[in-house]
Amino acid sequence: PPSRVTLFDFAQMSETEFQQTWNMLSDVEFGGQSAASVHLERNKSKDGGPPQYAAFRGSLVPRRNTAQSMCQFRATLPPALRDLGDLDTLEIHFMTDGNPFCLNVATGTRIAADDLYQAFLPRSRTGQWTKAQLRFNSMLLTGGGFERGFQLPLNASDLQSISIGIVAEDSVRDFELKVARVDAISHTAQDRST
Repeated sequence: PPSRVTLFDFAQMSETEFQQTWNMLSDVEFGGQSAASVHLERNKSKDGGPPQYAAFRGSLVPRRNTAQSMCQFRATLPPALRDLGDLDTLEIHFMTDGNPFCLNVATGTRIAADDLYQAFLPRSRTGQWTKAQLRFNSMLLTGGGFERGFQLPLNASDLQSISIGIVAEDSVRDFELKVARVDAISHTAQDRST
């Protein structure tokens, strides 16, 4: 089995393919006022980053006496990429502005419709490209943005979608995240080779 599978390489994607694959979600759908956009952007700086990336920008607006405010961009995985049972980790290459961003995974084996497995991206130094490895077995099962009272292991053989987003409960927050690529890897295979 392969030790690495590329799920999304934004440097290799056309704008048409990107728009057909990714869609935006925000709390506006539930009466909120947050706003965001995501699009492909050419890298014009000399920061050592990729030639093109997905640029996710917006503003979170807190909601009174209700659920968290949120914005995210999501892609449904094609059937050929849904069975990653031989792999155990998602690796994401990104640049953050210091805000707390999360990566969510939905599987076909859910108890409730809003079940997502979630892991937060490490807060990297602002303005620096970083790679983070998020192991499937460390992702928390959540519902409605909150950790479930019970935890079930993520079934990597039945992945449905991946989303990258931001949530907040407190003040208005502007945000920016740049994502170069998302890969599924075998962390175990890497451990054996070192």
